[in-house]
Amino acid sequence: MSSAAGAHQFTEPRRLHPLTMFYKGIVSMPGVIIALYFSARGGEFWLLVLVTIATIVLTIPAIILRYLYFTFYVTHDEVVIDSGVFSKRSRNIPIERIQNVEMRQNFLQRMFGIAQVQLETAGGDNTEGVFEFISIQDAEALRLLIREQQADQEHEQAAQDVNTGAGSAASVAGGVKHGAGAPQGEEVLYEMPKRTLWLFGMFRISFWFLAAALTVAQTLGYNPEEFINSHPEQQLLQLNGGEAESLWLFGLLAGLGMLLIAWVSGMLFTVNQFYNFRLTRDRGKLFKQHGLLAVSKATIPLRKVQSMVLSSSPVMRAFGYAALEVQTAGFGQDKRGAEVAVPMAERDKAVELIQEIMQVEVPQEFEPISRLAIRRAFIRMLILWLVVAVGLFFWLGFGALLFALALPLLYKAALLRWEYRGYNISRETAFVRHGFWRRRVSAIPLQKIQTLSMIQSFFQRRLGLASVYIDTAGAGGIDDARIDDVAIEDAERILAEIQQAFNSLHGVVAPEAEIEKEEAATADGGPQVEQSKDGASAPDSNAAEGQKDLNNE
Repeated sequence: MSSAAGAHQFTEPRRLHPLTMFYKGIVSMPGVIIALYFSARGGEFWLLVLVTIATIVLTIPAIILRYLYFTFYVTHDEVVIDSGVFSKRSRNIPIERIQNVEMRQNFLQRMFGIAQVQLETAGGDNTEGVFEFISIQDAEALRLLIREQQADQEHEQAAQDVNTGAGSAASVAGGVKHGAGAPQGEEVLYEMPKRTLWLFGMFRISFWFLAAALTVAQTLGYNPEEFINSHPEQQLLQLNGGEAESLWLFGLLAGLGMLLIAWVSGMLFTVNQFYNFRLTRDRGKLFKQHGLLAVSKATIPLRKVQSMVLSSSPVMRAFGYAALEVQTAGFGQDKRGAEVAVPMAERDKAVELIQEIMQVEVPQEFEPISRLAIRRAFIRMLILWLVVAVGLFFWLGFGALLFALALPLLYKAALLRWEYRGYNISRETAFVRHGFWRRRVSAIPLQKIQTLSMIQSFFQRRLGLASVYIDTAGAGGIDDARIDDVAIEDAERILAEIQQAFNSLHGVVAPEAEIEKEEAATADGGPQVEQSKDGASAPDSNAAEGQKDLNNE
C-alpha cells in the first residue's frame, strides 16, 4: 500500500471496528458472572435482580457510548484522536514524535479479526494513543502509513541538513549508528528456530495457572484433607496407618504435581508468546513480531536506544544461550526503560547482533575490579548466612554445622563474583560486566551518557574503593551501568577516560587544554576563550565530585 493510498484511507474521521462492542461485552462477562454467583449464593433474590439490572443499564450502554464517541483520523503531520462521552478529549500526536506503533492480539481478538494498536511517543510517560480495536488490515495499514510518513519527513530533513551543511552534526547526534548504512527495505536480523523456542520454554516456569487454580479452589471452599478422607483409596496413601503421614505424602505428591504443572504451563505460555519470533531492521528502527494465539508487533527506534545488555541465566549459559535487551528512553511506564530485543539466541549470535546494531566490537578482555571486592562480598554473604544458620539451629539443632560447612562455598561464590565482574572503556562505548547468577554485559554508547557519578559508601571509603555510575536518559536498571568496587585511583581514571572520549566525540575542548591555552594566551598579553565546535555539553563529572562529597558527609 502506498503512502498516498494509506493517507486517503484515514483522512476522514472513522470509528473503531464494530466488533469492539461485542468483544468488550464478552470480556466484561467474567466479572458479571462472579457478581451473579455470589449474589445467588447469598440467597438474596433482590440482590441478584439488582446486579442483573445494573449490568444491563450501566455496562452495555457504556460500551456502546464509548464506541460511538471514539473517532480518529490521520493527516500528513499528525494522528488525531477524539474520545469521551461526558468529558470530551482531543489528542493530536505528531507523526515525527511517534516512536513505537505496537500491535497486539490475543486469541479471541484473532478470532474476531481485530487488533489493539498503541502509539508511544518520545518522552511520554504513558501510551499516547490506544485503538481498541481496529481490523487487522487497518492496523497494518496504519503502521505502514506512519512508517512511510516518518521516512518522508526524515528524507526532507536530511535534504535540508545537506543544504544547510548540518548533516555531519546530525549524524554525530544520532546515537547508535544507523541511517547511512541502513538498508532499504526490511533486513532480517534474527529468526528464532523452533528448537531454540522449545528449549527456551523448558527454561521457564509459570505459576500463573497455579495461582488461578488455587484461587478458584479457595473460592469454592475446597479442603484437601476432606478430599483424602472422602475417597476409599486414601488407605493407599497412608503410611503405618497414620493420617498425618498420609497428609504429608499427599502434600509432597501435590507439590510435585503443582511444580510439573507450572513447568508445563510455563513452557506452553512461552511457546505461545514467542512463536515465530522475528527481528528485522528498516530505516533506523528495529521491528519485532511474535506470537501464536496472541500476536504482538512492536518497534524499537535505534536513535532511542541508550544501551544494549547481553544477559544469561545459569541454565542458559549451560546450553550456550543468552538474551538480548535494549535500554530505551521515552517509552511508557509499562516498558520501564527496558525492552527485550531477543528472548534467547546462541550467545555468539547475540554478540553478533550487538556488534551489527551498534557497530562496535564486543571485547573479549575486561579490566578486573579490585580484589578487595572478594572480601566485601564474602562478609555480606557471611552475615546473611549467619542469620540463616541461627534460625536453623533453633529449628533443627544443627545450624552451627551447616554454618561451618558453608564457609568454603561462600568464599568460592565471592571469588566467582569477582572473577566475572569487569569493565572495558573504548573510544565510543563503555562495556560493563556484572552479575552472579544472572550475568550481564552492558554496552553503553558514550555519546548517550547524561551524567557520571563516583560514589563511596562508608565501607568503601575504609578500603579505598569507589563505584562509578554511568547514567543514560530513561535508564531503568542503574546496576546495569555501575562499575562496583574499583580502587579510588581507577575510578578517577575511568571518569577521566570517559570524559575525554565524550569530548572527542562531540568536539569539546578538554578543560586541561583550555587551561593550557589560557596560560599561553596570558603569557602573550591577553586571555583567549575557545568555544566548543557544536555546543555539546560533556558529562557532568564535576557534579560527580559533588555527589561523592555529599555521600562522604
